[in-house]
Amino acid sequence: MSFLLSLEKRFGGEYNEHAMKVFMNTVLITAILLLGYGLYRMRFRGDDLARELALLEAQIVSFVGENEELERGIDHYSNSENVEREARARLNMIKPGEKLIIITLRNGNDAIQEDATSTKVEEKETPWEKFKKFFGF
Repeated sequence: MSFLLSLEKRFGGEYNEHAMKVFMNTVLITAILLLGYGLYRMRFRGDDLARELALLEAQIVSFVGENEELERGIDHYSNSENVEREARARLNMIKPGEKLIIITLRNGNDAIQEDATSTKVEEKETPWEKFKKFFGF
């Protein structure tokens, strides 16, 4: 305390004003720097958020397209005729009395194989088991 009084006497009160100006300038510059840094960070954070938003919007478009495709598949397979057609095409299922004909390519020539009976489709797995396996039952 006595040190401050002696400085005040020596400089005639100018010391307090000068010290106060230096202190206030330091505080003001620090505040300006902190605000500037905050604005700088907010600017780049906004850019990052804009990029993330663009990516999310692209994902939404992709998911909407995928959803529409799945809905078309649901509509297609909800018709029993389409289910039967797919089972025949993918699982080689046949109705009683029908013949199964499989066309294979050998050396560029078409070869036709004909199954003699409708009951001999596959010995290990029945058509019903193939059907259940295909549709996930």
